[in-house]
Amino acid sequence: MSVNLDPLIVLDLMRTCATDVVTPYFRNLSESQIWRKNNNSIVTIADIESENFLRRNLLNILPGSTTIGEEEAENDPDIMNRLISDKPVWIIDPVDGTSNYAQGKKRFSMIVALCVNGETIGGWLAMPASGRYFWSMKNQGSWSEGKRLLITKKKNYEPKMLSGSLGSKVLQLKGVEGSFAKLYRQTCCGADYMDIAEEKLDFAFYRGGMKVWDHCARNLLVREAGGFIGELITGSVYRPLYPPLNGILALCSKKAFNSVSKILNSSMLNLN
Repeated sequence: MSVNLDPLIVLDLMRTCATDVVTPYFRNLSESQIWRKNNNSIVTIADIESENFLRRNLLNILPGSTTIGEEEAENDPDIMNRLISDKPVWIIDPVDGTSNYAQGKKRFSMIVALCVNGETIGGWLAMPASGRYFWSMKNQGSWSEGKRLLITKKKNYEPKMLSGSLGSKVLQLKGVEGSFAKLYRQTCCGADYMDIAEEKLDFAFYRGGMKVWDHCARNLLVREAGGFIGELITGSVYRPLYPPLNGILALCSKKAFNSVSKILNSSMLNLN
């Protein structure tokens, strides 16, 4: 099924969702509006209401499409099978970085992707608290506020010249500290990918959380901006239907992949 879609319509929808649903709850959540899911991760009333808002309106934007939302999948894991149908699928992460959001920290994002026949063809990311909005479409580039994002690749790609974002366990591994210029833990994947696309960050690695809402839109954003994303050991490209077994490494350039992946893979050999 071919899709003819104005990406700015989706971006405007996300702005409305941020204004009407997500922002009003920010730093205004009661204890009863925050709870734990079955996997022990945090969810809030804002996650539920914003996903419902986005799902309802995205289906109206593209008749005949369907959805896979993070909270929707929590209640019905079988909806993942929608990826193998011939219908366009909207993939929704209503609040990425929910822990940050619930603590009143600004580094949280909203993410929407559009997949057709198991391939991501559109991605939209937003950081409502800082007013950052991004979109990308297959073969149309990555954009923010009317400006096309192009990673210049005019730098030294030696590991000691690179800054990266890593999870807490990886940050503590022997061989990681001191191997790079700067390391961060942002606890918001969307923020990592947006920073890479804007050349504020050189790489980010994720050893878990390979769900489609974690990486579909973000993968497209970085690739269309000229970056590279691959499975840690093989460098194989990310595909929604076939999650990478050894984690995913996103970088500003493919030139940096071998050296960064070698350090991380070596350090992780003894990590359970």
